[in-house]
Order: sequence, then C-alpha cells, then structure tokens
Amino acid sequence: MNMQKRLSKKGDKITFYYDFGRGPGQRPTTGIFIYTHPKDQEALNYL
Repeated sequence: MNMQKRLSKKGDKITFYYDFGRGPGQRPTTGIFIYTHPKDQEALNYL
C-alpha cells in the first residue's frame, strides 16, 4: 500500500489517497486534503 497525493482539477487542493493497484476502485481517497495556496492562517493550520 502506497500513500500518494493528487492535485485537484481546479488546482486549489491536494488530496491524499492510498494505492492498492491500478484497477478501478483500488485507489480510494482518505478524505484528507490541504490547500495549495492558503488564504489565511486558519487554512494554513488546517492539517
């Protein structure tokens, strides 16, 4: 199992997911994300 990150389509968030393989449904997301360019201190301290 590998932990990886992926940039969103809009480019404002990075989402983390774990990788079990290359088939459909084998890369579920963890629900954890960070902002690429946080607007304020609250968004910067999100994680």
